[in-house]
Amino acid sequence: MKIWKRTLAVISALSMAAVMTLSGCGGNDGSSGKTESAPATTVAPTEDIPATDVPTTELQTTEAPTEEASTEEASAPADDTVSPMLWKVQGEKGNVMYLFGTIHLGDERNDKVMSLIGDYVDSCDALAVEFDTVAFQSDMNAMTSVMSTLVYTDGTTAKDHMGDELYQKCVDFLTEEGSFNQIYDYYDDSLWATMVQQALISKSELSLDNAMDTKLLDRAKANGQEILEVESAEFQFGMEKSFSDELVRLQLKDLFDNQDEFIPSVTLLYQTWLRGNEEEISQLMADDEDTGMTPEEKQLEEDYHKAMITDRNIGMAEKADRWLEDGKSVFFAVGAGHMINDEGVVKLLADKGYTVERIYL
Repeated sequence: MKIWKRTLAVISALSMAAVMTLSGCGGNDGSSGKTESAPATTVAPTEDIPATDVPTTELQTTEAPTEEASTEEASAPADDTVSPMLWKVQGEKGNVMYLFGTIHLGDERNDKVMSLIGDYVDSCDALAVEFDTVAFQSDMNAMTSVMSTLVYTDGTTAKDHMGDELYQKCVDFLTEEGSFNQIYDYYDDSLWATMVQQALISKSELSLDNAMDTKLLDRAKANGQEILEVESAEFQFGMEKSFSDELVRLQLKDLFDNQDEFIPSVTLLYQTWLRGNEEEISQLMADDEDTGMTPEEKQLEEDYHKAMITDRNIGMAEKADRWLEDGKSVFFAVGAGHMINDEGVVKLLADKGYTVERIYL
């Protein structure tokens, strides 16, 4: 089990890839000559669910936003059930927060998920997401500003940071996939890792265009609900840039060495997410002792997990706590990998004294 799989990179860290895909960043410009100088502020370019009647959602908790509560004890869904991960948090001022473990890609089955959670979204005053990707994509100044932070300003290029062999492998792969642009030479190697991952995902039947985050934002904006950002575009892009060249090289090497496993693994993650099976997702996040990694690589992996999951979870829980204390009614939607396990937002809020209940849909 590989580094990107154990840390749920596909579920928890694809906001940046989705933004670049939907905003048109990427694609072969047809040029073969090397650009003379880098423009410092230029943005580089399963089984189907039948679309029949959706059964009425029944809350398995003490309260439902639109229906009477069930008196039956909550039970986990069958493995073949679309039952997204949703929790209810009771605020001290009578307000309610719903915690939703989202995913940054998918297919038409995400519409089925939306049909199950829609009433909960609509019942809240605000939607909280990692950052407002819809607004970001429509703000060229914001995109230019953030992307400019990924440009190397010390005279080096991506090849200097990746090494000749890995650089050429990336160029060949992205060119073959029609997503290489010479301007990438001047951008941080973390952008290259994202582009390679994005190109691999494009080979699957899943799409970043179907991200649950986007569907939630579209619904909330149509409702006129307030949009709250748990993090920000600047934070996420800056976090990716902060990772060492050694870590990025390890990620890229792993992606290239395990291309055949990538799509099946992404599909498995998505199917597991659809079922809302916390135990299975936890297993996908668990360490595998027999990794064949050196102690140095293992440390890089641990540092990556701490930055991508552990530390961010703490910040996310603090934001949720603040909004609960303010009396806000919020549908709080962040990557599913941030919700579960002992370091997840659900447990962190319970540790703060909140009553948190799983809602089985």
